[in-house]
Amino acid sequence: MADAELIICETCGYSSDPEVLNGGQKLHQSLQQTVQQQAVGALEITTTRCLMSCNRKCNVYLRSPGKIGYVIGDLSDAGDHNQALLDYVKFYQQSESGEVAFKDWPKLIKGKFVARLPQ
Repeated sequence: MADAELIICETCGYSSDPEVLNGGQKLHQSLQQTVQQQAVGALEITTTRCLMSCNRKCNVYLRSPGKIGYVIGDLSDAGDHNQALLDYVKFYQQSESGEVAFKDWPKLIKGKFVARLPQ
């Protein structure tokens, strides 16, 4: 059982062409590859149809039972933010409440937070 879940918006950067992956689908694929390469444990990566933050493409929702959740957006669909996001997830998993000290936020994650959701 994962102690954290990263839910990726699969409709971010929607394309009506079924042959073309949209930004959310690309982000999902690149994050899955990064996680597999690093053998990141206790993290479940899933998708959802929409996080309703369309003005900030490539959004994810990080949550864990009993912790504050976060929507993080404006991520690169090319995987440029993957390592920073996974570094943040590690601090999040270590936190009892889900709060991560600002000094521990990876540089590429700062300014990307869309919403903080109470437990």
